[in-house]
Amino acid sequence: MGLKDYWRILLRHRVYVIATFIVVFASIALWTFAQTPVYEAQGRLLFKQKQTAISASGAASRSSGQLDSVAFGSPLDTQAEIIRSRSVVETIIKRLGLKDPANPKDLIDPDDFLKLLKVEALRRTDFLTIKYRDSDPRLAAQVVNALAQEYMVRNVLDNRSEAASIRKFVEVQLPAMEKQLRAAEHKLRLFKEKYGSIILREEQATAIRVLADFKSQQAQAQISLEASESHTKALADRVGMSEKDAMIAGALMKTDGIKDLRKDLLDVESRLAVLRSQYQDSYPEVSQMIRKRAALRSVLQGQVNRFFQNGQSQSSLLDSTVAGGAEVVGQQPQDNFPRIDAVRQELIRDFVFAKVEELTARTRLEALNTVTQGYANRVADLPRLEEAQTQLERSVAATQEAYGLLDRKYYETRIIEAQNIGNAELIDQAIAPIEPIWPRKTLSLAIGAVLAFILGAAVAFVREFTNDSIQTVEDAQEVLGLPVLGTIPDFSDQENTIPIALQDPLSPVSEAYRSLRTNIKFLSTEKPIQVIVVCSAVPQEGKSTTSSNLAAVSAQSGVRVLIIDADLRKPRQHRIWNMTNGRGLTSGLVGEGEWQQHVQSTSQDNLSILTSGPLPPNPVALLESKKMAALVEEARQHFDLVVIDAPPLTAATDGLVLSSLCDGLLLIVRPNIANKRVLAKIKQDFKQSRIKVLGQVVNGVIAANEGFSYYLYNNRYTSEESPVNGNGKAPADSKWFKKSAKERS
Repeated sequence: MGLKDYWRILLRHRVYVIATFIVVFASIALWTFAQTPVYEAQGRLLFKQKQTAISASGAASRSSGQLDSVAFGSPLDTQAEIIRSRSVVETIIKRLGLKDPANPKDLIDPDDFLKLLKVEALRRTDFLTIKYRDSDPRLAAQVVNALAQEYMVRNVLDNRSEAASIRKFVEVQLPAMEKQLRAAEHKLRLFKEKYGSIILREEQATAIRVLADFKSQQAQAQISLEASESHTKALADRVGMSEKDAMIAGALMKTDGIKDLRKDLLDVESRLAVLRSQYQDSYPEVSQMIRKRAALRSVLQGQVNRFFQNGQSQSSLLDSTVAGGAEVVGQQPQDNFPRIDAVRQELIRDFVFAKVEELTARTRLEALNTVTQGYANRVADLPRLEEAQTQLERSVAATQEAYGLLDRKYYETRIIEAQNIGNAELIDQAIAPIEPIWPRKTLSLAIGAVLAFILGAAVAFVREFTNDSIQTVEDAQEVLGLPVLGTIPDFSDQENTIPIALQDPLSPVSEAYRSLRTNIKFLSTEKPIQVIVVCSAVPQEGKSTTSSNLAAVSAQSGVRVLIIDADLRKPRQHRIWNMTNGRGLTSGLVGEGEWQQHVQSTSQDNLSILTSGPLPPNPVALLESKKMAALVEEARQHFDLVVIDAPPLTAATDGLVLSSLCDGLLLIVRPNIANKRVLAKIKQDFKQSRIKVLGQVVNGVIAANEGFSYYLYNNRYTSEESPVNGNGKAPADSKWFKKSAKERS
């Protein structure tokens, strides 16, 4: 179905559409104007973060009272729920004394109050809108402003309360954090005092450099020791005596070796005294000098002991010898050793010196080995020491940061406690609205009109799709499957005695009947159709009117026409033509004279009428008689066209009986009268009876139902000055046309 089809449905049921529209629209209008006006006041809160402290870096620190959301939603939604909280609502209700509209003696219930309150966040802004509805515009504005003020007061108090709680907590934590910081700093100081400040790269570089130096000295000392040992051994071989003997021999040579040993020992003592004034005994060089001194003393003591046969010497003698350094000139040693020549004396003296150097080199090598091992251990311990130092420094830094944070937070909370500001500010104060938000009369009426039209259209479509009657020519053709020989527009059928074709021959209706006659004529060009049975499915479809007008237009064309009123149950032709019905068809069939005697002439030339006559008790018996068949055959001889008006097919089978005597049956279908199911049943009867059906005539076509394809039925194609009935005027009896034209305009 297209838009035109829907429009035709609305036009067909326009009465119901208009009635439904009026009833629904009027009801909505009355309801709209009967409603109590409701006003809505609104105010806006602006939320912003208050910066109450500055961090060390200069950036604003997070302050107490800043808007945050625990969940993933917007913080403004949380603030909206706070405004809608029961405690806030109850405070406003008691403060303003808001009454319950249903029971003015009691205060309004908080749940009912919340139904009138609306708090929402504006999207992508920091604004929160508070709206309240009431029949009193001033009261609505007071409620909004009171809610905003109450929320802002509570917001300030909450911020201050939160700051006080934080301050108390910080006051407890500060002393403990300070104590922890002092302990961490003390541990770091002890570590540095014990191990020094450890910087791994620098320490490693220094230790490796010193260790390499000691390694070099250690190698040199080893070489010196080996050289001394070789020299000593060579001298011993040249002297040709044992070491003991050589030592004794040296002692016997005026104690020259002892003198040198004393001189070396004195030099070592002097250097040791100087070094002890600068360093401790643990210092490597001091330690080396001590060991060298001890070695010299030991050598000197041994030499002295060997000098004496008893192997013992007095320490006082040694000391005095070292201290005094005097010797008796010309004194001869008193011993039993042989005298040694000058060369051997020199060799022995060199041997003694070489032995001393060997001992010195050995002592120095041992000292270097000890120091080198100490530095190697130091290098191995450096990573561990650095890790320990890093942990201590990190502990100190973390504790310092925590202490600083607590200290800053303490002063920030003190500032917040002293402040009297919150996160919210009332930007737009609510004012009493002028126009009510409900009812919106224009909108309500517009919606009412749309709803009324929709309901009216629904009624039309319900009636359309639940109505089994034929509505259009297309419906009739679709149900019956018969060719449409004519479409007669709907016109007012006055209970007069003159057919419309005679009243107004030039009217669109008359032209429609002429079109029907032409279509019937062209159904058979070889053998003209002479006898036609005109019937309908149900009464009130206009079969008698169609029969009379079809006969009239045929007679106007010069054809001899006879109308036989074969509706022996409810005849109507005598009424249409204003004739008596005392004698007629039944009179001729029962033998009351020849049927020609009962034929009556009309005002139209070439048109005769055979009325039904008295109504018989058994019409079918008469119509099935041989006399009826003979009558039809005789009528063929005297008339060019015989039109038989038969009763409706659903009322009697007379039409089917008569169709067997005729050239064909013409079925009349009228919209809003003919039923689709009935027509389907008749179609089935036609197939079973094998009746020749010429076609169908859709009578009483409603132009509004059909659209523009039938517009010519409502327009007279003639000059206004042309005489229509021979007197220059439209026929006096064409009131139907004037009425129809008036309705169409």
